[in-house]
Amino acid sequence: MQTGQMLAMDRFTLLDAMNAIEVGSPTFIMDPRMDNGVTLSNDSKSETPPFDPQAALTPEEISWVLDRAIAAEMDWHLGKFMANSIHTLQYVHSLPSMSNPITEIQPEEDLRTKPRELIATVLRPCVLGFLKTCDLVWRQLTQGLIYDGEDFHAEKFDVSLCEGLQTQKVLENLDSAEERLNAWTVRVFSQPDSTSPVQLSHLRSARALLEDIMSTPSPGEPSATSPARAAFDPAICRKLVVVTPLKPIELSSQGEAWTVLKNELDGLIEMHEIADQGTSAEWVTLLLLLSRCRHQTALVRNTTTILLKNRPPQWTLDLVYRHVVPIPNDYIISLASSLGQHMLVGDAVNEGQLLFNGVVDLQRRLQEVLDHLFLSLNQNRPRTRRNFSKVLSVWHKIEEDATQLMIAIRAPMQHIRLAVQLSFRLPLVIHHLRITLITEYVMAGFEMELYEKSEWPFLYWYVAVILGEQVGTLNDLVQTLDQDNEGHDASRRLENTLKWCEGLQRLCWGRFVMLVPLIGTPALPPHLDVDRQRRNMMKRFDWSLPSALEPSVLEDSGRPDWNAYETAVARLKGREV
Repeated sequence: MQTGQMLAMDRFTLLDAMNAIEVGSPTFIMDPRMDNGVTLSNDSKSETPPFDPQAALTPEEISWVLDRAIAAEMDWHLGKFMANSIHTLQYVHSLPSMSNPITEIQPEEDLRTKPRELIATVLRPCVLGFLKTCDLVWRQLTQGLIYDGEDFHAEKFDVSLCEGLQTQKVLENLDSAEERLNAWTVRVFSQPDSTSPVQLSHLRSARALLEDIMSTPSPGEPSATSPARAAFDPAICRKLVVVTPLKPIELSSQGEAWTVLKNELDGLIEMHEIADQGTSAEWVTLLLLLSRCRHQTALVRNTTTILLKNRPPQWTLDLVYRHVVPIPNDYIISLASSLGQHMLVGDAVNEGQLLFNGVVDLQRRLQEVLDHLFLSLNQNRPRTRRNFSKVLSVWHKIEEDATQLMIAIRAPMQHIRLAVQLSFRLPLVIHHLRITLITEYVMAGFEMELYEKSEWPFLYWYVAVILGEQVGTLNDLVQTLDQDNEGHDASRRLENTLKWCEGLQRLCWGRFVMLVPLIGTPALPPHLDVDRQRRNMMKRFDWSLPSALEPSVLEDSGRPDWNAYETAVARLKGREV
């Protein structure tokens, strides 16, 4: 077909044709993404020569091509489609041609400056290594711990990533290419650190190499007529088999690519270095901070999840018991078992068994929500926020059941000091963790710009209120802790958390006080009437609404109170309510 022609076929109506256009300014224009398979007129106007996979390149041009290939891979790590990143390297689609025997004799000058054999002996092994690296990363990312379409794009567009090629064979080819380049390279791979695990030593070697690369002058941009310029085709997405038409996108700059790779290597090294260190409480603090870092790639987050999944199951339960309460996590089971054994008269036997079963079920559900917490903190920010909203009602039910179980345990165990401490502390700890999730849920909405400006006063007031409750909960926990050797670390951790919550509460309340005079003004224009605003806000917090299937005995303190908010606004404005 030529530009301007239209293909007609049976049962292809004018309406079907109209669906391929979009509204643009005053007229209808064709979406450029619909030009798949079409060679446009401006495609042939470029000064870049046609791509030739066997065209001789200088070592500098080969270095430039490989640098840009890394930029393409980093773009894929950041979430672009392979058709807009990895597959733009045209050598990916021409691997057989790169290994064809050389049939032309090069002039002696070209043999010294750009020997054609470098294409087969150096560039081709590097392209194979590039594809195999992408294949290994693809396998890592598709384990189901992160989400295709959100964190990365797994679609390969019917292009091979050398899946059937053994990694050892690729490494052997790269070793041969390295030997061939000895005449041009000054330094080869660093010696792995024999004192570190193999994977960590390789990451450190890669980091050292990257520092060397970034500290040396980059290869100059090839001239407009250089065959190296044709090595990348941003419009390749129009020629691949695609489900969703894609728009050609230029690759990131080389500086941006090195920064992404450096951050990714740093993140992987840090995660491997501390994989077997730190308590679950310290890891939650770290992951809460990292979840707000936008430079974390999907590969780093996926690797962190894999490393944490290797921890024993009781490690996550330590977050509630050993590091906050602090009591061994199996103590509550032994306590319930001991209590059940003493209830051996009449109906007390059944009550003891029910109590024991309730405690075991509580432990199981706590394990599930804590595992979900660690998994959620390694997701992208929108997914983390959605996951929190899904389990907040579950946390409330666990808090309610824990409160009732602890009342049942406390009565017959008044003579056991540790049992009494557990019965008071456990519901407080669960409540503290739930409020932490609520705060993260609301504040993440600000990060993602999900709220209208007219909603800001209510949200800041709400966060200030629940943080005030969290401050009270933490004060109760700190006061119930014994200042012995076992409780010292937990007490210090809670006191630090208390200071942080108090500071954040003051910031949110101050923000609310500043915004109240602006309510209804052009600075905070109300787009809806007050009643509709209230209903919309309650919809945002639908996880706090009581369920008809599981009625709650314990009042949900995380449920927003619109009347209390209006009272606070009226008081600040000086009106009488």
